[in-house]
Amino acid sequence: MRIGEALGYRQLEGRAIGQGIEAWSSFVTSQEPFAIVMATQQAIDLCEASGVEVPDLSVEVQHLVSPP
Repeated sequence: MRIGEALGYRQLEGRAIGQGIEAWSSFVTSQEPFAIVMATQQAIDLCEASGVEVPDLSVEVQHLVSPP
């Protein structure tokens, strides 16, 4: 969600993420990890293209990895 915050929770074209914190939250709680990873990469690309600093996502990535 940090990357959503950095982008002002704007809509991601081509993904099922609408505008707003509720839409982003719903997406990350309802999608498979692969879809979240792909959306995260798109958001990183958007940050870089917009001149927005990409936040540290290392803590959030841990939530996508299932324990052994």
